[in-house]
Amino acid sequence: MEDIGSKDLPTVFIIPPFRIRRVVPIVAIVFFSGIAAYIPLKAGVNRTISVFAEYPEMWVPFIMLMGVISLFLRMALPPRTSLARLEIWHDRLRLTPDRIQRFIGDPPVEKIIPSQSKEVVLFHSSALGLTSGYSIIIRDGSDVEHTLKSTCLNSLNLPQSLRLADTISGTTGLPVRLAVKMLTDDGRFQEVPWKAAPLKGKAQIIVAWLGAVLPILTGCLVGYFALLPAMAFVIGLTVWSGWILACTIVVRKSPQGKKLAFMYMLTTVFTFSAVYWVSAVLVAFLLRTRK
Repeated sequence: MEDIGSKDLPTVFIIPPFRIRRVVPIVAIVFFSGIAAYIPLKAGVNRTISVFAEYPEMWVPFIMLMGVISLFLRMALPPRTSLARLEIWHDRLRLTPDRIQRFIGDPPVEKIIPSQSKEVVLFHSSALGLTSGYSIIIRDGSDVEHTLKSTCLNSLNLPQSLRLADTISGTTGLPVRLAVKMLTDDGRFQEVPWKAAPLKGKAQIIVAWLGAVLPILTGCLVGYFALLPAMAFVIGLTVWSGWILACTIVVRKSPQGKKLAFMYMLTTVFTFSAVYWVSAVLVAFLLRTRK
Protein backbone atom coordinates (compact mmCIF):
# COMPACT_ATOMS: atom_id res chain seq x y z
CA MET A 1 0.00 0.00 0.00
CA GLU A 2 2.93 2.34 0.52
CA ASP A 3 6.25 2.82 -1.27
CA ILE A 4 9.22 3.96 0.75
CA GLY A 5 11.18 6.49 -1.28
CA SER A 6 14.74 7.74 -1.03
CA LYS A 7 15.86 10.88 0.77
CA ASP A 8 14.95 13.12 -2.19
CA LEU A 9 11.72 11.32 -3.07
CA PRO A 10 8.51 11.24 -1.06
CA THR A 11 7.03 8.23 0.64
CA VAL A 12 3.87 7.43 -1.32
CA PHE A 13 0.86 5.95 0.46
CA ILE A 14 -1.81 4.64 -1.92
CA ILE A 15 -5.32 5.27 -0.61
CA PRO A 16 -7.57 2.34 -1.57
CA PRO A 17 -11.13 2.96 -2.78
CA PHE A 18 -14.20 1.91 -0.83
CA ARG A 19 -14.59 -1.86 -0.54
CA ILE A 20 -17.93 -1.80 -2.31
CA ARG A 21 -16.27 -0.35 -5.41
CA ARG A 22 -14.42 -3.67 -5.74
CA VAL A 23 -17.09 -6.09 -4.50
CA VAL A 24 -19.77 -5.07 -7.00
CA PRO A 25 -17.52 -5.31 -10.10
CA ILE A 26 -16.06 -8.67 -9.04
CA VAL A 27 -19.51 -10.23 -8.57
CA ALA A 28 -20.65 -8.72 -11.87
CA ILE A 29 -17.59 -10.11 -13.69
CA VAL A 30 -18.25 -13.61 -12.37
CA PHE A 31 -21.93 -13.44 -13.36
CA PHE A 32 -21.43 -12.08 -16.89
CA SER A 33 -18.45 -14.35 -17.55
CA GLY A 34 -20.67 -17.29 -16.60
CA ILE A 35 -23.26 -16.15 -19.13
CA ALA A 36 -20.58 -15.78 -21.81
CA ALA A 37 -19.35 -19.33 -21.12
CA TYR A 38 -22.85 -20.81 -20.88
CA ILE A 39 -23.80 -20.21 -24.51
CA PRO A 40 -20.99 -22.20 -26.23
CA LEU A 41 -21.08 -24.90 -23.54
CA LYS A 42 -24.82 -25.40 -23.95
CA ALA A 43 -25.07 -25.13 -27.72
CA GLY A 44 -21.59 -26.36 -28.64
CA VAL A 45 -18.69 -24.38 -30.05
CA ASN A 46 -19.32 -25.30 -33.70
CA ARG A 47 -23.02 -24.47 -33.52
CA THR A 48 -22.28 -21.17 -31.76
CA ILE A 49 -19.83 -20.19 -34.52
CA SER A 50 -22.31 -21.09 -37.25
CA VAL A 51 -25.10 -19.10 -35.56
CA PHE A 52 -22.89 -16.01 -35.31
CA ALA A 53 -21.88 -16.42 -38.95
CA GLU A 54 -25.48 -16.86 -40.15
CA TYR A 55 -27.03 -14.16 -37.95
CA PRO A 56 -24.68 -11.15 -37.68
CA GLU A 57 -27.13 -9.38 -35.34
CA MET A 58 -26.12 -11.91 -32.67
CA TRP A 59 -22.87 -9.99 -32.33
CA VAL A 60 -24.74 -7.05 -30.74
CA PRO A 61 -25.52 -8.68 -27.35
CA PHE A 62 -22.12 -10.42 -27.41
CA ILE A 63 -20.24 -7.13 -27.91
CA MET A 64 -22.43 -5.52 -25.24
CA LEU A 65 -21.57 -8.34 -22.84
CA MET A 66 -17.83 -8.04 -23.51
CA GLY A 67 -18.04 -4.27 -23.01
CA VAL A 68 -19.74 -4.70 -19.65
CA ILE A 69 -17.14 -7.25 -18.52
CA SER A 70 -14.31 -4.91 -19.58
CA LEU A 71 -15.89 -2.00 -17.72
CA PHE A 72 -16.25 -3.93 -14.48
CA LEU A 73 -12.76 -5.39 -14.84
CA ARG A 74 -11.40 -1.85 -14.97
CA MET A 75 -13.44 -0.94 -11.87
CA ALA A 76 -12.32 -4.02 -9.94
CA LEU A 77 -8.64 -3.62 -10.85
CA PRO A 78 -8.03 0.11 -11.30
CA PRO A 79 -4.50 1.11 -12.36
CA ARG A 80 -2.29 2.30 -9.53
CA THR A 81 -1.88 5.72 -11.15
CA SER A 82 -5.64 6.34 -11.00
CA LEU A 83 -5.91 5.85 -7.22
CA ALA A 84 -5.69 8.58 -4.61
CA ARG A 85 -2.31 8.92 -2.91
CA LEU A 86 -0.63 10.77 -0.07
CA GLU A 87 2.96 11.86 -0.72
CA ILE A 88 4.95 12.35 2.47
CA TRP A 89 8.15 14.34 2.87
CA HIS A 90 9.82 15.18 6.18
CA ASP A 91 8.57 18.78 5.87
CA ARG A 92 5.26 18.54 3.95
CA LEU A 93 2.32 16.39 2.92
CA ARG A 94 0.66 16.34 -0.51
CA LEU A 95 -2.73 14.68 -1.07
CA THR A 96 -3.74 13.84 -4.65
CA PRO A 97 -7.35 12.64 -5.18
CA ASP A 98 -8.15 9.75 -7.52
CA ARG A 99 -8.70 10.28 -11.23
CA ILE A 100 -12.48 10.62 -11.02
CA GLN A 101 -12.30 13.23 -8.26
CA ARG A 102 -9.63 15.16 -10.16
CA PHE A 103 -11.86 15.08 -13.24
CA ILE A 104 -14.78 16.66 -11.36
CA GLY A 105 -12.53 19.41 -10.00
CA ASP A 106 -11.08 18.17 -6.70
CA PRO A 107 -7.47 19.49 -6.88
CA PRO A 108 -4.37 18.16 -5.05
CA VAL A 109 -3.82 19.69 -1.61
CA GLU A 110 -0.47 20.32 0.06
CA LYS A 111 0.40 21.30 3.63
CA ILE A 112 3.76 22.34 5.04
CA ILE A 113 4.83 20.69 8.29
CA PRO A 114 6.17 23.50 10.50
CA SER A 115 9.55 22.89 12.11
CA GLN A 116 8.02 23.28 15.58
CA SER A 117 5.25 20.71 14.98
CA LYS A 118 4.65 18.36 17.89
CA GLU A 119 2.23 15.74 16.49
CA VAL A 120 0.01 14.58 13.65
CA VAL A 121 -3.56 13.45 14.32
CA LEU A 122 -5.68 11.36 11.95
CA PHE A 123 -9.24 12.47 12.72
CA HIS A 124 -12.65 11.03 12.09
CA SER A 125 -15.49 13.31 13.18
CA SER A 126 -18.51 11.81 14.88
CA ALA A 127 -21.35 13.81 16.38
CA LEU A 128 -25.04 14.53 16.20
CA GLY A 129 -25.34 16.14 12.81
CA LEU A 130 -21.56 16.63 12.42
CA THR A 131 -20.40 15.24 9.10
CA SER A 132 -16.94 16.65 8.47
CA GLY A 133 -15.44 13.23 7.69
CA TYR A 134 -11.74 12.35 7.69
CA SER A 135 -8.88 14.82 8.06
CA ILE A 136 -5.16 14.93 8.80
CA ILE A 137 -4.25 17.60 11.35
CA ILE A 138 -0.72 18.86 12.00
CA ARG A 139 -0.34 20.56 15.39
CA ASP A 140 2.55 22.87 16.16
CA GLY A 141 3.97 23.91 19.52
CA SER A 142 1.32 26.63 19.94
CA ASP A 143 -1.52 24.13 19.32
CA VAL A 144 -2.28 25.77 15.96
CA GLU A 145 -3.86 23.21 13.65
CA HIS A 146 -2.95 22.82 9.98
CA THR A 147 -5.65 20.67 8.36
CA LEU A 148 -5.32 18.48 5.28
CA LYS A 149 -8.73 17.30 4.16
CA SER A 150 -10.30 15.65 1.13
CA THR A 151 -13.21 13.30 0.44
CA CYS A 152 -10.79 10.69 -0.91
CA LEU A 153 -9.62 10.08 2.67
CA ASN A 154 -13.07 8.92 3.77
CA SER A 155 -12.47 5.39 2.45
CA LEU A 156 -9.71 4.71 5.01
CA ASN A 157 -10.72 2.25 7.71
CA LEU A 158 -8.98 1.62 11.03
CA PRO A 159 -6.31 -0.89 9.86
CA GLN A 160 -5.44 1.26 6.86
CA SER A 161 -5.24 4.35 9.06
CA LEU A 162 -2.86 2.53 11.42
CA ARG A 163 -0.58 1.75 8.47
CA LEU A 164 -0.84 5.37 7.34
CA ALA A 165 0.09 6.53 10.84
CA ASP A 166 3.19 4.32 10.83
CA THR A 167 4.16 5.63 7.39
CA ILE A 168 3.79 9.30 8.38
CA SER A 169 5.62 8.79 11.65
CA GLY A 170 8.49 6.93 9.98
CA THR A 171 8.97 9.65 7.36
CA THR A 172 8.42 12.84 9.39
CA GLY A 173 9.68 11.63 12.77
CA LEU A 174 6.54 13.03 14.45
CA PRO A 175 4.23 11.03 16.72
CA VAL A 176 0.95 10.14 14.99
CA ARG A 177 -2.24 9.10 16.73
CA LEU A 178 -5.77 8.22 15.67
CA ALA A 179 -8.74 9.98 17.24
CA VAL A 180 -12.45 10.62 16.84
CA LYS A 181 -13.84 14.09 17.52
CA MET A 182 -17.07 13.67 19.51
CA LEU A 183 -19.71 16.27 20.33
CA THR A 184 -20.69 15.94 24.00
CA ASP A 185 -24.09 16.71 25.53
CA ASP A 186 -22.91 20.10 26.77
CA GLY A 187 -21.96 21.18 23.24
CA ARG A 188 -18.20 20.75 23.59
CA PHE A 189 -15.89 18.74 21.38
CA GLN A 190 -13.98 15.86 22.89
CA GLU A 191 -11.19 13.77 21.40
CA VAL A 192 -11.41 10.04 22.06
CA PRO A 193 -9.28 7.17 20.69
CA TRP A 194 -10.50 5.69 17.44
CA LYS A 195 -11.48 2.09 18.11
CA ALA A 196 -12.86 -0.63 15.89
CA ALA A 197 -16.61 -1.10 15.58
CA PRO A 198 -17.25 -4.79 14.70
CA LEU A 199 -21.01 -4.47 14.20
CA LYS A 200 -20.59 -1.51 11.91
CA GLY A 201 -17.99 -3.40 9.89
CA LYS A 202 -20.31 -6.38 9.45
CA ALA A 203 -23.18 -4.12 8.42
CA GLN A 204 -21.01 -2.47 5.78
CA ILE A 205 -19.98 -5.86 4.38
CA ILE A 206 -23.63 -6.98 4.17
CA VAL A 207 -24.67 -3.77 2.42
CA ALA A 208 -21.73 -4.07 0.02
CA TRP A 209 -22.71 -7.60 -0.96
CA LEU A 210 -26.35 -6.55 -1.35
CA GLY A 211 -25.20 -3.87 -3.77
CA ALA A 212 -23.49 -6.56 -5.81
CA VAL A 213 -26.22 -9.21 -5.70
CA LEU A 214 -29.46 -7.19 -5.87
CA PRO A 215 -29.11 -5.77 -9.42
CA ILE A 216 -28.14 -9.19 -10.82
CA LEU A 217 -30.88 -11.10 -8.98
CA THR A 218 -33.59 -8.53 -9.71
CA GLY A 219 -32.54 -8.21 -13.35
CA CYS A 220 -32.63 -11.99 -13.82
CA LEU A 221 -36.15 -12.17 -12.35
CA VAL A 222 -37.35 -9.34 -14.59
CA GLY A 223 -35.85 -11.05 -17.63
CA TYR A 224 -37.27 -14.43 -16.64
CA PHE A 225 -40.84 -13.13 -16.34
CA ALA A 226 -40.40 -10.87 -19.41
CA LEU A 227 -41.97 -7.86 -17.68
CA LEU A 228 -42.87 -4.70 -19.55
CA PRO A 229 -40.11 -2.03 -19.69
CA ALA A 230 -42.15 0.43 -17.59
CA MET A 231 -42.71 -2.12 -14.84
CA ALA A 232 -39.06 -3.22 -15.01
CA PHE A 233 -38.00 0.43 -14.60
CA VAL A 234 -40.20 0.88 -11.52
CA ILE A 235 -38.90 -2.34 -9.95
CA GLY A 236 -35.27 -1.39 -10.60
CA LEU A 237 -35.74 2.12 -9.21
CA THR A 238 -37.45 0.75 -6.11
CA VAL A 239 -34.71 -1.80 -5.42
CA TRP A 240 -31.94 0.79 -5.96
CA SER A 241 -33.70 3.31 -3.68
CA GLY A 242 -34.06 0.69 -0.94
CA TRP A 243 -30.38 -0.21 -1.18
CA ILE A 244 -29.34 3.48 -1.06
CA LEU A 245 -31.54 3.89 2.03
CA ALA A 246 -29.77 0.94 3.67
CA CYS A 247 -26.37 2.47 2.79
CA THR A 248 -27.44 5.80 4.27
CA ILE A 249 -28.56 4.18 7.53
CA VAL A 250 -25.30 2.22 7.87
CA VAL A 251 -23.18 5.31 7.18
CA ARG A 252 -25.12 7.53 9.58
CA LYS A 253 -24.89 4.88 12.32
CA SER A 254 -21.11 4.61 11.89
CA PRO A 255 -18.74 6.32 14.37
CA GLN A 256 -17.88 8.88 11.70
CA GLY A 257 -21.51 9.91 11.24
CA LYS A 258 -20.94 10.88 7.60
CA LYS A 259 -23.59 11.59 5.00
CA LEU A 260 -23.71 9.53 1.84
CA ALA A 261 -21.96 11.57 -0.84
CA PHE A 262 -24.07 12.70 -3.81
CA MET A 263 -21.34 11.65 -6.25
CA TYR A 264 -21.37 8.14 -4.76
CA MET A 265 -25.14 7.86 -5.26
CA LEU A 266 -24.77 9.18 -8.81
CA THR A 267 -22.07 6.61 -9.55
CA THR A 268 -24.04 3.69 -8.11
CA VAL A 269 -27.17 4.51 -10.09
CA PHE A 270 -25.18 4.05 -13.33
CA THR A 271 -23.43 0.82 -12.25
CA PHE A 272 -26.59 -0.56 -10.62
CA SER A 273 -28.76 0.17 -13.67
CA ALA A 274 -26.13 -1.20 -16.08
CA VAL A 275 -25.93 -4.54 -14.25
CA TYR A 276 -29.70 -4.63 -13.79
CA TRP A 277 -30.66 -4.02 -17.42
CA VAL A 278 -27.92 -6.18 -18.91
CA SER A 279 -28.96 -9.06 -16.62
CA ALA A 280 -32.61 -8.67 -17.62
CA VAL A 281 -31.84 -8.47 -21.36
CA LEU A 282 -29.44 -11.43 -21.36
CA VAL A 283 -31.76 -13.70 -19.35
CA ALA A 284 -34.70 -12.81 -21.61
CA PHE A 285 -32.51 -13.41 -24.68
CA LEU A 286 -31.30 -16.81 -23.45
CA LEU A 287 -34.84 -17.94 -22.62
CA ARG A 288 -36.06 -16.86 -26.05
CA THR A 289 -33.27 -18.73 -27.87
CA ARG A 290 -34.08 -21.90 -25.93
CA LYS A 291 -37.67 -21.75 -27.18
